[in-house]
Amino acid sequence: MTRVCAQEIDIDSFEVNSEPRVSKNVGRLMVGIVIGFALVALYANIQKLRRAKIETVIFTPASAQSATPSPAPTR
Repeated sequence: MTRVCAQEIDIDSFEVNSEPRVSKNVGRLMVGIVIGFALVALYANIQKLRRAKIETVIFTPASAQSATPSPAPTR
């Protein structure tokens, strides 16, 4: 006695194997987002390179400053 557990299923192989298509608007949106990220990364790297010029600080020792006379204390 033989039992058949599965029946034959009619599947159109063209529908199963076809690649999903992306609409042109979605493709343009993805390209725009990638270009936006690239521009932000470029801007960040330029600012990183310019930071050394922007944040230049000159320290002068306290002894090099001119002494200002302090006012006489009042009683």
